[in-house]
Amino acid sequence: MAKSEKLLSTCRSALPFRARTCWCAVLPSGKAVMVRAWRSAGGTLRHVVEPQSESVGKSGLWVGCLPVQESLTLWLNSSLTSLAKARKVLPTLLDIQLPFPLEECLYQFVEFRRTAEGTVSALVCAARREAVQACLARYQAQDLDPMLLDHEGLALWTQSLVEAPAESGRPRALICLEDDHVTLALGIGDRFGQAHSFQAVLAAGSAGDLVNRLQLLLHAGLPARNATHSVVGGPAVSGASVQWLYCGARAGETAMVNALHQSLEQSWPGPLTIVKEPALFLARALCERALKRGPLRCNLRQPPLVHPAVQRAVALRARAAVASVMVAGLLLIGFSVTARLLAEQRLNRVKAEIDLVAAELAPGAVIPYGREVAEVQKAWEKRAPLTKPFLEAFAPSLAARLAEVVRSGQAAAVRFETLSLRRNSLVLTGLAEDWDQCGELEERLKALGYSVKLERQEAVAETAVRFTVNAQGGGP
Repeated sequence: MAKSEKLLSTCRSALPFRARTCWCAVLPSGKAVMVRAWRSAGGTLRHVVEPQSESVGKSGLWVGCLPVQESLTLWLNSSLTSLAKARKVLPTLLDIQLPFPLEECLYQFVEFRRTAEGTVSALVCAARREAVQACLARYQAQDLDPMLLDHEGLALWTQSLVEAPAESGRPRALICLEDDHVTLALGIGDRFGQAHSFQAVLAAGSAGDLVNRLQLLLHAGLPARNATHSVVGGPAVSGASVQWLYCGARAGETAMVNALHQSLEQSWPGPLTIVKEPALFLARALCERALKRGPLRCNLRQPPLVHPAVQRAVALRARAAVASVMVAGLLLIGFSVTARLLAEQRLNRVKAEIDLVAAELAPGAVIPYGREVAEVQKAWEKRAPLTKPFLEAFAPSLAARLAEVVRSGQAAAVRFETLSLRRNSLVLTGLAEDWDQCGELEERLKALGYSVKLERQEAVAETAVRFTVNAQGGGP
């Protein structure tokens, strides 16, 4: 994958559930090869070949694949930058590209990427409905009904990435040599490009024809030596060393593979790798994709050919989602009702305490709800004259404040004629020799905490200034 390209999303699971065990059936030349695979507690995948007589009839996850010859993989390039909008438009683009009507096709978009230009491209796997039905009929003839019908080319490609990790930007070619056909998967780095397959009987003297047919496909898909080209749907790269991988039932014939590789590497140089247990490579790939999450997962059993067990799993998941929403709603309602009940209980306790206090402060009065403060205040005002002497008896004495007022008058050199002192008010009259002495008295009373209103009159017999002070506050 080029650095300017970005993976947006890939289908990482082809089934609505995760299984720990599966059975894989590959049908080369009409004869089924059965492999049972299971995932250990540590996540390691193990497999074993089982005779068909022991495998057929076992319940569980069965996996099959649709040959590349009966399907197609295609990169579609949209002019849109939004993935959500591109998802809506891409089926129309697929309909234009297909050689048959879209209504007769089963397809699945398995990967979305953002191109260097910022637009969205998508990899789609498609097949005619009749081809999928014919493939399922071949399995049913072996008393098999696979839940998952994978794509041969995608399975080979992803398994090659598992067993022989890709190098970034390096072209890769995987050749699967079977008894009756050859499959070719091409890409750059870990980016799948295209897959091809053709009928071929591998026998002595047929190597030349096989090389010619492979070269035609490789010229269209891989950059040759000292050339610049691009894998279909992929970025352009210069003629770099190709990573060659061989698998399939005939890949164990070292002499034939070496001869084939020597012919191909003249135009596409690169090291040769024959995978372990090449005859079981496709079966391992199908099991790996069924039991583990990963890129480019695909199931061509699309509606209306979905397996009943998968339909039940989808329905169960939908019911579980609805049940989860209902449980969440019930919990929310329960929390809301509980909170309201607790709030009402607290409010009732507060009301009871208010009623109790109101009854103590206004005994015998019938107090409506919400009028407690007003009724208690009214009852308190009626009882205030009776309690005033009692309260005043225990209140602090005004003698200290009186002494402070007198000292303030002495310090200001004024003479008091009358003085009325209450806890929060002061009224006095007197004489001063000049206006400034009245102002000094005003400041001293303010220092004691009073809000002073001073009234001065003209001098009496031109010798003294008569004044009146009304002061509020300053109470102990």
